[in-house]
Amino acid sequence: MVKIANQFAARRWNRKRIIKDKFVILRSAQNCTLGTGIMRCSHVSSHRMVVFVGGAMAVLLLARSALAASYEFLAAPETDLNRVYRLDRATGEIGACQYGLKEASVGVTLCYPPGEGAGPQASSEYSLVASRHEREGGIFRIDLRTGLMSICYVLNEAVVCTPQAK
Repeated sequence: MVKIANQFAARRWNRKRIIKDKFVILRSAQNCTLGTGIMRCSHVSSHRMVVFVGGAMAVLLLARSALAASYEFLAAPETDLNRVYRLDRATGEIGACQYGLKEASVGVTLCYPPGEGAGPQASSEYSLVASRHEREGGIFRIDLRTGLMSICYVLNEAVVCTPQAK
């Protein structure tokens, strides 16, 4: 272990610990000098370090994109209803929106918040499935890990869901 008494003194290390300002910096197979408060190394980066940093950045970007894609949308199967359901894939929370007419305008988006049974469920992986029934205004919320499902629909200005069952 080498202690630096004067931060302006120039010294060389090879495979040794450098203690400066209460931080330990490990340098392996690099010749480094410390002068005027700046550490300079003759071998700045190696192929392994570049591959490691590149791989770490790729993993972080993939994780970020996975978190960003946390909603699923599905239209109600009823043929004369313009309603779309929104599902939070991680929590199972469901909401819905549809188009509404409004005089002297292009219309309005009517949204229904989660009501009884449609709020956040146990943390899992959820998905939506529509039946093929052309007069059905509801959809099925499926827990892909456990196989539990419930039927969700709009009732009294809120989305409600039946208790989950198998």
